[in-house]
Amino acid sequence: MNASTVLIAQTHYVRMGVVQISLANLLIIALMVIALVLALVLPFPRGHEDSEGVSDVQH
Repeated sequence: MNASTVLIAQTHYVRMGVVQISLANLLIIALMVIALVLALVLPFPRGHEDSEGVSDVQH
């Protein structure tokens, strides 16, 4: 038994109707979706603004 035989034997698949995907690929896709959502939700870092909307960044 070589290493590739061991890797193939331990692959788990998720079946949803006609769709079949390996568990590793499903986890990677889920992590990519989470990263995309966080990139859309989290604000970009900026200079601090006071209550009047004036930036504290010194020029």
